[in-house]
Amino acid sequence: MQDLNQNQPNPGDNKNLIIFMVISALLYFTYDHFVLKPHEMAMRQARFETAKEKLLTAQEAEKQQALTTPSSSATSATAEATQEKPAPKLLIDNDHIYGELSLRGAKLDTWKLKDYSVALDNDDPVQILSPKGSIFPRGIEYGWVSSDTAIKLPNAKTLWSIKNGATTLTTNSPVTLTWNNGQGLRFERVLTLDDRYGLTVEQRVINTTKNAVTLYPYGLIAQTGVAPTFEHRAISHEGPIGYIGDELQSPKYKEMRKKKTINFQADRGWLGITDKYWLNAIVPPQGQTVKYRFTHTGPTPHKREKDMGRYQTDFTGAALTLAPGQSGSVTSSVFSGPKRLLLLKDYSKS
Repeated sequence: MQDLNQNQPNPGDNKNLIIFMVISALLYFTYDHFVLKPHEMAMRQARFETAKEKLLTAQEAEKQQALTTPSSSATSATAEATQEKPAPKLLIDNDHIYGELSLRGAKLDTWKLKDYSVALDNDDPVQILSPKGSIFPRGIEYGWVSSDTAIKLPNAKTLWSIKNGATTLTTNSPVTLTWNNGQGLRFERVLTLDDRYGLTVEQRVINTTKNAVTLYPYGLIAQTGVAPTFEHRAISHEGPIGYIGDELQSPKYKEMRKKKTINFQADRGWLGITDKYWLNAIVPPQGQTVKYRFTHTGPTPHKREKDMGRYQTDFTGAALTLAPGQSGSVTSSVFSGPKRLLLLKDYSKS
């Protein structure tokens, strides 16, 4: 007769299985605690020190450059004769950021985060926008384009004036920049700062000519090379980024150098450039057809050469047509701050 117990599990086997699982768990957690975690912490500290060294080296180079610039009266006179006189700046200030906007070109090219320092042993605030001539130039610009080349439009050399005479943009004090092109068009730019890391930009045009005028608004973020803190890690995207239509677009720097231009079109979205911890983003008018671009121009670096290419994310909005005597405006937004999830969710709702 067949033994009815031959298919029954042996109590000894169950005991051995339990012992095996316990020993395996102990080995795993022991290895994880004494080998993997120390190794991971060491690697993380090494990456932090490397990024810190790059940033501090860049800052030190800027300081040395300032110290070694000739300051004799003869040299200064020669420099003033050959260089454009520095334009006044509009200061930007709230509890979390300090920024500067040059009235020549109205480019936002200085933005510092008061709540964050570059290193644990260095209290200098993190700077995520820097002017031309610095180690890592990065700025945000707005303007207009037109198919009519006879129209004078504001550009990088345009000297704007402040309508209300203010010298500092604060949370409770919007500032209006103004410029007249001498052809019957007056351009205004109303800047409103929120209480955290956001800026609202309203671009206005007043048409006092006898003809209808069609203009297209644009906004862009551009930088030369890559950030000194760039880590080139697969699990954390650093570089151009945008949420366009219903899709996230995040081309790598290498991809941009290869493709040169990447185009999209949608009726909603945003785009910008992100670092490991920081995000610079612009949000064009929503609900209308907008052209989005990621572009790279300039040389492609080879191996150890310094990257001097221009990386840019920009949008061109829908046409704004103004009849004689008519005015119009478009409004967009800027975010320049930390990549904190709850903070970004709050901005996405508003």
